[in-house]
Amino acid sequence: MKRPVSIGDVLSGGLSFPGLKSMLKEARIKRVWQGVVGKELARRCEPSFLKDGVLHVRVHSPVWATELRFHAELIRRRLNQRLGGNAIERVIFRVGTLKSVADRRRPPEAERRELSDEESRYIEDTIGSIKDPLLKDAVRRAMQRAFSTGGLKR
Repeated sequence: MKRPVSIGDVLSGGLSFPGLKSMLKEARIKRVWQGVVGKELARRCEPSFLKDGVLHVRVHSPVWATELRFHAELIRRRLNQRLGGNAIERVIFRVGTLKSVADRRRPPEAERRELSDEESRYIEDTIGSIKDPLLKDAVRRAMQRAFSTGGLKR
C-alpha cells in the first residue's frame, strides 16, 4: 500500500517539469499586478509572459507603452519586492490587444439608457419561442444590455 503524499511533495516534484516554474511565477505576477501598478494602469496594460527573467507586458496604445518605459525600473523593483526575490531582470512593454479588452469596452452604467417600449416588445417577441427559462432569461438580459448600450440596433 502506498503512503499518502503531501501536496507540497507533489508540487515540489512537479517543479522539475520544464516551464512549470515560469508559469507559476507568471501567475503570481498577474495576481499582484494591479497592486503594483495601480488600478488605472492595470486597465491599460497587462503582463503577457515571463521568459529568461524578462517580463513582457502588453499595452493597449503606443502612447502608454512609451510612458511605461520611463517607469520600467520602478515596476521591476516593485514586482520583485512583492514576489520576494529577483525573478524579473527587465520589463519590456509592447503594444498589443489586451485579453481583458472586452471588459474595458463595456460602457459604465451611467452611459446606459432606458429601453423604449418598442425595443422591449421586440425582445419579448424574439425570445418568445425559447422554452428553457434560464436560456430565455440570459438572452433577454443580453439583448437588454445590447440595446441599452447602443450595441444593438433595430
